[in-house]
Amino acid sequence: MWRPFWIPCVFVLVFLTTTAAQSAQDQALSEESATPAPLDVAEVVQGREAGASQQADSRQGVMRAVELARDIAVIVASLVAILGVSAWKREFKGKRDMELAENVLESFYRAERAIEAIRFPIWNLADGQARSPEPDETPEEKKARDRAYIVIKRIKEHSDIFNQLYTLRFRFMARFGRHRAKPFDEMKRVVDTIMVCTRRLAEFWAEQLRDGERTHPSIKEEIKEYERIISYAGAKDPTESRVSGIIAEIEGICRPVIEGGDSRFLRLWRKAFARKETVQS
Repeated sequence: MWRPFWIPCVFVLVFLTTTAAQSAQDQALSEESATPAPLDVAEVVQGREAGASQQADSRQGVMRAVELARDIAVIVASLVAILGVSAWKREFKGKRDMELAENVLESFYRAERAIEAIRFPIWNLADGQARSPEPDETPEEKKARDRAYIVIKRIKEHSDIFNQLYTLRFRFMARFGRHRAKPFDEMKRVVDTIMVCTRRLAEFWAEQLRDGERTHPSIKEEIKEYERIISYAGAKDPTESRVSGIIAEIEGICRPVIEGGDSRFLRLWRKAFARKETVQS
């Protein structure tokens, strides 16, 4: 962040210029009073006339220099004040942008961890049994819906994290532009996709439990596809790759804003530390 360190120096320069001009004026006046008087009357008259003329010219020159110095000082001081206010506004805006970028990036990191918790592959069947069943549910439907409710319950438990993230979306758009809101929309689509797939699986699981081996192959393929979305699917997990891409995109937007508010020494230190970690790895 640029900071106007040169402003105090300009004020000192203006002060020294004004002081020097005033000293010159005082010296000219002291020389006028210290001029020795000639002994001869004619010489005294001529000397007084010549001295008065020289002193008048000297005083006028000094006064013009003083006035010029004061005018310059006023102009410089006005420019410094204008630049100082502009610098303060830029610094204040930069600080607000940095704080918003930090909050947004932190919220995305929290949302990433929340999605990992929602998609954790080990399920507690007791969580599903906490669901209130429908009066006309068949045993197959109850078992399938209880299983799906485990994921739905996890989403509800982390809803505050997602709501906080979505709330920051509009402030982020106001500060950085509407076109920068894509990561927010993509993260919301990930959560919505998990919810929709879970509800679809509740129907497919019930059908699979009811039909057994007679389940249509297309239903089996859809079950596998949806299960890969709602639960961790290994090294080539499509949902995890999608979330990682969202995090990388929002980091590319927020990280320069955050690091732009740091001092130059801190930025150099971070680069050196990152380079050291790269070499060690």
